[in-house]
Amino acid sequence: MRINPEYQPSINSSASDDAPDADYITSIIKYIKTNFLNKVGIPPVFVYCKDTEIKFVQVPEDLLSSEKGKDELAFLMSAAVKAFEPDSHCFISESWIYKMQNFENQEEAFKAFNDFKAGSKTTGIDREEVVTFNFNKINPDKSVDRWLGTMSFQRDESDMISKFNPVTWLKNGADKKLEGRFVV
Repeated sequence: MRINPEYQPSINSSASDDAPDADYITSIIKYIKTNFLNKVGIPPVFVYCKDTEIKFVQVPEDLLSSEKGKDELAFLMSAAVKAFEPDSHCFISESWIYKMQNFENQEEAFKAFNDFKAGSKTTGIDREEVVTFNFNKINPDKSVDRWLGTMSFQRDESDMISKFNPVTWLKNGADKKLEGRFVV
């Protein structure tokens, strides 16, 4: 998923106006923080809600290990949304995000990013491991409101998750475009 690099998250981002208005998301975040602390990882899951019924669909982790598998997963999630017509749905997984400082111009930013991806020592770009919440709410008119939540975490010396940070939410809008294969 790609996001607008000019977006600055809210100071109180876990409870900001940008957060989706779904009670079950708060419950899922609490569940993850409670049950995956001191664990190696968080398994991917697709959650959907229809009326008041919430369903969890465990996602085979091997689907996320290749581009073909990711495309397959995106297709399956899209098919599930069409078949079940949920009121909302959320794909939750671990991922890496890149955090970039403000560069003088776009060329400088792209050069730094390409150098970073190539393994060159680069200043101004860091990689952070996060849990992502790709949340979609389907409105009565069938339009979709979209949010991306990221919850960074730290690992201890034995590679276990040792701390979760608050979730930062980004809501799709005219100035913030969420796009990518898992935006269904």
